[in-house]
Amino acid sequence: MTTWLAGAVDGARLFLWDEQADSPRHIALEGADAQTLMARELATTGAERAVLAAADGPARHIPCKATATTEGPAQQIRLLPKLVQNHPPVTAHPREVALIAGLLKAQPQFDGVIAMTGETTLWAQISAEEVVSVTRSATGRLFAAFGGGAPLPPDAEFDAALSETRARPERLMRALATPALSRQALLGSLIGAELSDTRPWWLGQRVLTFGPFAQALTHALAQQGAAATEGAADHALRAGLLSAFD
Repeated sequence: MTTWLAGAVDGARLFLWDEQADSPRHIALEGADAQTLMARELATTGAERAVLAAADGPARHIPCKATATTEGPAQQIRLLPKLVQNHPPVTAHPREVALIAGLLKAQPQFDGVIAMTGETTLWAQISAEEVVSVTRSATGRLFAAFGGGAPLPPDAEFDAALSETRARPERLMRALATPALSRQALLGSLIGAELSDTRPWWLGQRVLTFGPFAQALTHALAQQGAAATEGAADHALRAGLLSAFD
């Protein structure tokens, strides 16, 4: 029998774990409220408690730890917070907070930067088990807008485009206007501009990358001599959600 459920909203899907499986089930939200779906799953499975990372979680202000929870409308459901930074205004969403919490559970002494890629990339600076500052880049969103599809492993075209826009980020618009721009060159151009913009976040820092663009970002950071490692997003996310029960 299942005694707990752990869920995280990503786009239009609820990723749901229970103690019977290491991999999550995917449930389409289809306009439904994530807390309502979680309450329904609790009733169906007979689980005693649940934790949920959803957009309507409570807010905490940076700098702060990434592990606090509050009770939801149903007392069985714990809600992970979003983290809000005022200047400049950036929000770390509950799913991202759960991933950070999972990393810190495994590596409580981690000091450095976590880069969580996806539709956007959240760069989170971690020190003394706290999120001390965050910034966000639109690389994934632009890659999708230009028809990039699923990212491919970096190649020579990626490296050439990366080098060009890393050194001259003002040439990104020229690169995006190139006829028949390959997917690899597109991604290399976007990440090159992103690394130029986020240089204070990775220069001299230990960086852990997660998500669909993690391989490309880790490769790009290594090209700049940065200490970057790709992490297992699902594993960290599950661990972070379960830390709410500690």
